[in-house]
Amino acid sequence: MPRDENIYVRSYFRVESGYVWGEGMPKEKVWTFYFEVVRILDAIGFKSWKKSGSGCCFEGFRGGCENLYCHPQDLVGWVRKDKLEEIADALRKGSTFKLYHVDTYEEAYNYTVEELKEALPERKEALEAQMLERFRTPRRNLYKFPDLDIRTGIPYFAHRGELRRVECLFIQSTFDELVACGKLAKAEKNGRAMYRTAVPLSGPAKKKKPPLDAGKSEPLFRKEVNGCQV
Repeated sequence: MPRDENIYVRSYFRVESGYVWGEGMPKEKVWTFYFEVVRILDAIGFKSWKKSGSGCCFEGFRGGCENLYCHPQDLVGWVRKDKLEEIADALRKGSTFKLYHVDTYEEAYNYTVEELKEALPERKEALEAQMLERFRTPRRNLYKFPDLDIRTGIPYFAHRGELRRVECLFIQSTFDELVACGKLAKAEKNGRAMYRTAVPLSGPAKKKKPPLDAGKSEPLFRKEVNGCQV
């Protein structure tokens, strides 16, 4: 777990401001809405307000990790899970809009690059099992083209590209190790590398069927009946 142990959640604060999708709303109402939203969120610590990349909406930041992109229909961003109710309570005080619902989606921790590098080896065994299952085929002459669109399951901020690059390098390195040690077999088709799992499924060994005469043994002593041994 990273040093910042807060849980962050991707959140949508749904608001009704009179905005109609595809039509918008009068410019004076738009600016009145933004003025009130900025005032309310500024009072609970959101600062560094700036226009978003779209050039028409404002975005505020708090504590380096929390952010809210403010649109007249939704206020969207990553916020601390334990601060959801604080933000909702503040927005309920709005007079130019009405908060009517809060939707939450994926959760994440605020990993740094170094913290993520330290955490990834703990997921290596599970990652190897995931890869071996993905490249398993029913026949020895059947191979698959490489598909490494895999995640390790560590909940970091997916929108931070430098963290995704660290994870991708770890995934590629783990895959290369499986090939090097022979757990993944390699072949080529039309100049392209293909792979299949070379190790058998784990689990108890299958029992062989006993021969038809299994369990029968020669008697230690025989007796004769009418001159024939039985």
